Amino acid sequence: MFGIFGALQFAEMGSLFVAIIIIIILISLFYKNDGNYEKEEKQKDTLEKLKTRYQEALKGSDKATAQKYGRDYYSYLRNSRNLSAADEQIIERDLTNMG
Repeated sequence: MFGIFGALQFAEMGSLFVAIIIIIILISLFYKNDGNYEKEEKQKDTLEKLKTRYQEALKGSDKATAQKYGRDYYSYLRNSRNLSAADEQIIERDLTNMG
């Protein structure tokens, strides 16, 4: 029905279709991975800012602010709203040693 040339054209179209699908998958994987990298970098930056803010507050005299910033930092560090008892102890020790 197709003849030999028709069958070859059909096979070429199938190969082209597969190649296009592979290219689309590769492009989507590239953008997906790139987005994860940016997200991780943003999280690292946020964590560093929270840590710096906490450390700066510990140099001052406002214990309530330092405690809040410490809780913010450890909550983000642990990826949780609930701090562990160990985190609370670290914050309390830091507050006791405030200058």
